[in-house]
Amino acid sequence: MFIDTPLTIANRALSKIGAAPIISFDTTVDTSERAATMCVLYEPTLKSALQSARWKFTQVDVLLQGWVCVPVHTYNCAYLLPGDLLQIEDTTINQEEPWQAQSFYCETSTTCVYTDILVTNQCSPVGLTYSSYVTNPRLWSPLFTESFVLELAYQASFS
Repeated sequence: MFIDTPLTIANRALSKIGAAPIISFDTTVDTSERAATMCVLYEPTLKSALQSARWKFTQVDVLLQGWVCVPVHTYNCAYLLPGDLLQIEDTTINQEEPWQAQSFYCETSTTCVYTDILVTNQCSPVGLTYSSYVTNPRLWSPLFTESFVLELAYQASFS
């Protein structure tokens, strides 16, 4: 059974436009222009393709708990968003209740960081359905894989 990897995906895209394969995304290993092109295009094209539809394999349901840093905004509660979040699809927040996702600068006793949070006045646990950033091609559907290969080939043909 053939197992796709990011490198095989990139090479499938290159073959669609009649270009030679690459041996690595690392431009110190493969110094070809094709490798540099794939290195630049792969991740943003993947993120775009994952957000282009509500792919079932990207959907995650989580229950967000309140966060320790109190927001300085006009909202009462903040919830830390998952690190692999690409797009919020749905929440359990009351439809009349305002909410928004934003980056927040938090100073703790040991570090200062920007983090992505959801802020709202609803201070009970919040359910969230979101599209996640799935980078492992073995978890993709065959339809997504083929559409991503084609989009990557299309993008590479203009580089």
